[in-house]
Amino acid sequence: MRNYTALGDSITFGQNASSRSKAYPSRVTSMLTAHGIQTRLTVIAEPSWTSADLEAVIAANPSAVACSDWVTIWIGGNDLIPYGLSMIGGQEVPIQKIMNRFQSRLDRIIRTVRAVGAKHILLSTQYNPFPNSNIAVNAIGVLNRLIASSAGKYRCQIARTDQWFAGNEPLLISGYRDGRIEDVARGYAPVHPNDEGHEVIAKGLFSMIYPLIRR
Repeated sequence: MRNYTALGDSITFGQNASSRSKAYPSRVTSMLTAHGIQTRLTVIAEPSWTSADLEAVIAANPSAVACSDWVTIWIGGNDLIPYGLSMIGGQEVPIQKIMNRFQSRLDRIIRTVRAVGAKHILLSTQYNPFPNSNIAVNAIGVLNRLIASSAGKYRCQIARTDQWFAGNEPLLISGYRDGRIEDVARGYAPVHPNDEGHEVIAKGLFSMIYPLIRR
């Protein structure tokens, strides 16, 4: 029996998927099982979690990820929310300070996961649900560069969900409208994958995890 642990926020939790079985962690597990790899899934994720929330949970109970064969970490989108809202309101906020704190937390999460015996760690970048807003393009670009930097520093694989979604956001994001961040200010946030989006994520992750089985 192999162990797959998915860490994250509302995306990993499966918000806006038609059922939890349609969320990407369950789909990855089903794909592995279909290929004869019996896999136990653990999901540690909640809507609205930031990197600070995930770090606190993992630090309090590191045994929850102990001896995982594969750990996927998808976090950071919610860390950007205060920045995005401030920019929409016309207030200039230095993003680098926010992102430096994010990267420090991500690095600590990775070190904790490594310390308890996880074999392989895959870091997911963040796709852009607002590709037609420069604010979002710039902020998510910074976020993804830091994720890539941490992946290189700790020799993690990087799952480029930003590339998997690029150009197909209307098809893969639940409730997608015009791809502008102003939707958030109007109280509507089309940011989560629909079932098709979760399928794209699962296929991408499976293509990375399956070759690791013999390592």
